[in-house]
Amino acid sequence: MKENYQIKLFLGTLLFFAIIFVSAGRIDYWQGLIYVSIGLVMLLLNHTVLRIDTELLKERSRSAENTQKWDKKILGLSFLITITM
Repeated sequence: MKENYQIKLFLGTLLFFAIIFVSAGRIDYWQGLIYVSIGLVMLLLNHTVLRIDTELLKERSRSAENTQKWDKKILGLSFLITITM
């Protein structure tokens, strides 16, 4: 579970980095480089200082039994809005 989470986190970070530089159309985009630097520092902190609690990760990765249908729709919509931004 923990390795799966780390792979998803790493791939998601790379995807956002790629989106930034592809949309900018160049690699020397200094604001993007600062964002990538901060992202890499946070990725490093996640694996060294901030320990991943596997039990909490399991609990939060599952949907609750009493999750409302509208709640799932709002979650999907917020995901699409985040990707669009």
